[in-house]
Amino acid sequence: MDAMEGVPAYVMGRRTDILGCNRMARVLFGDITALPAEERNLARLLFLGDGFRDVYTDWELKACEVVSHLRLDAGCHPDDPLLSALVGELSVKNELFRSLWAAHHVKDKGHGTKRLHHPLVGELTLAYETLTLPDDPEQHLITFHAEPGSPSRESLQLLANWGTDVEYAA
Repeated sequence: MDAMEGVPAYVMGRRTDILGCNRMARVLFGDITALPAEERNLARLLFLGDGFRDVYTDWELKACEVVSHLRLDAGCHPDDPLLSALVGELSVKNELFRSLWAAHHVKDKGHGTKRLHHPLVGELTLAYETLTLPDDPEQHLITFHAEPGSPSRESLQLLANWGTDVEYAA
């Protein structure tokens, strides 16, 4: 991932655990790797994190997608005690999560466009691709890129040249 200069990327495992990310992802989303391992979870960050909700302009859409992906994980691994604990924690602590979980929507990660907000460069529109790793189908590499010549591409380039990680999402 580190060789993918200018391309924010992270690896997500089961239960939406974030297993690793490159420098560009840390600059774009905040330094998730600075969190304790048990807190490096996309669902937990979206529903319980203080600043992570501000990253996604369409936060409720992102929240629906993450819950739908967790539902898929639950269907594949119904006896996973860590997933049960995560769903229980999020259900108790967040009313929207509880409502989305009760809707029973199931969806795998794929590709599309995300609108993000960064405190330094403002709004970005980025395409994302989800690639399943062939040696471990429960791990997904998610990459983000901007259309060449777009304002979002210029903003990504500015962030790529930024000297330090931005700490605002955790």
